[in-house]
Amino acid sequence: MTETVTVTPTFGLDSDGNPVANGTPVDLEAFAVAPGNTTITYTNSGDVDNVAFTVFFQAAVAIKDDDLIEVRDKVCKARIQLWENPYVTHGGFVVLAESTTGAS
Repeated sequence: MTETVTVTPTFGLDSDGNPVANGTPVDLEAFAVAPGNTTITYTNSGDVDNVAFTVFFQAAVAIKDDDLIEVRDKVCKARIQLWENPYVTHGGFVVLAESTTGAS
């Protein structure tokens, strides 16, 4: 079973330190999405909601560290890892996706 996620490339800052606009969002089919930790922190200035997912791809995909990835209606920041699967001859990509919303 696969799950569709949306990746938006980010480009950081230009040579003058100004933010560069994000790229065009692309839908990708993930092999699997595993939920991770979720927390809600209650503060004087409002609640902070932190959500994490692990997204598995069986092949290389067009995503890099700090790109935005939308998983289950949460916009997350991506961290990429190589997935070494001992049960098959090939691995894939693992994207650690984390979203923090609310008061800061």
